[in-house]
Amino acid sequence: MAQPAISAVDDDGALSLRPFREADRAPLQALLDNPRLYRRRFVEGVGENHPLAWDGEHRTFVVRHGADVLGVAELVRDEEEPDTWSFAVILDRHAHQGDGGRCATALVDYAFQVLDAEQIWFWVRRDNIAVQRFGARLGFECMCSMKMPGGEPCEMFELDGDR
Repeated sequence: MAQPAISAVDDDGALSLRPFREADRAPLQALLDNPRLYRRRFVEGVGENHPLAWDGEHRTFVVRHGADVLGVAELVRDEEEPDTWSFAVILDRHAHQGDGGRCATALVDYAFQVLDAEQIWFWVRRDNIAVQRFGARLGFECMCSMKMPGGEPCEMFELDGDR
């Protein structure tokens, strides 16, 4: 059964997240191979591969504004705790201010309402104060500081379903 798109509507109603399909792989991979969109750098020029999938472990959504693809929003099931999901929003550009926040809010709702998650989490670079504040407004708590591969400091935020 096909999964419906989830809503992340902006002022003109054009922002949407649609489940990944195999036909999306080539254009999305080309977009995500841009070094400035790497989530983590292991060494200069080598970054983390983005899992593009729609299966029991991954929910990749194509983020669109009208006909334009802006990036991806993803949920990844924790290997050790199957009721816990991490999420990320990777946008090449924004159609409107707040696109990333609307995508994140839609993912949080989807994780708790559709996937029946008990907990969700994300990490953010320590210098990205705007995302940290946004997470706090959604009820996320900063759980710890850590270093990503490559040594960049980051913060890990978590939200329980009962909050």
